[in-house]
Amino acid sequence: MTEHSNNLIIFDLDGVLIDSLPVMKIAFHYAYQTVVKKGNPPFNEYIKHLGKGFKDIMKILSLPETLYEPFIYKSNQLTSTIQCFPGVSTLLETLNNKGYLLSIATGKEGERARKTLQILKISQYFHLVVGSDQVPSPKPAPDILFYIMNHFKKTKQETLFIGDSTADIEAGHAANVFTCGALWGYSDSASLTASKPKQLINTPLDLLAFLRIPA
Repeated sequence: MTEHSNNLIIFDLDGVLIDSLPVMKIAFHYAYQTVVKKGNPPFNEYIKHLGKGFKDIMKILSLPETLYEPFIYKSNQLTSTIQCFPGVSTLLETLNNKGYLLSIATGKEGERARKTLQILKISQYFHLVVGSDQVPSPKPAPDILFYIMNHFKKTKQETLFIGDSTADIEAGHAANVFTCGALWGYSDSASLTASKPKQLINTPLDLLAFLRIPA
């Protein structure tokens, strides 16, 4: 996919646009200690499944869904400490000025994602933000991508998706859209490469080079 204004670019949120891992770690430890209370929080296992919805990850890890409320409580307390990855603001402003339609497909709930974007002062760049609670099945199912494409009436040839997890790449493949792997995200490069994205990108601003847009 090369530069063509009015094309649709869909971003995952955590690990692609925002560096929320420190907040996730604190919130996960807080929730685990609040609900389970014993043993060590399996945070390293948790992050292997990022891209999926929180409750789906709890099922995979055989943890109670009741971790959800304290996790959200602590996450909301710390949202103001989250930062964008270097280059993200320039990337979004450039793409917006070039006329691209920008959207987000996240494992977060839609409302929480929208509030996070507002706090980070980048919400103005996005035409649509969709969370896992707004579709029948979260990633790696393609539902969230189809939802966004249908909203904008865009074909797979007009759509680019950028994610940092294997769940993201699998969703992109299932939707049959051009899918890029973000190497600056939370998945290790070997896992991301093994999921076979169409293109691997090292930094946010490298997406501009891929699209042949001057930074």
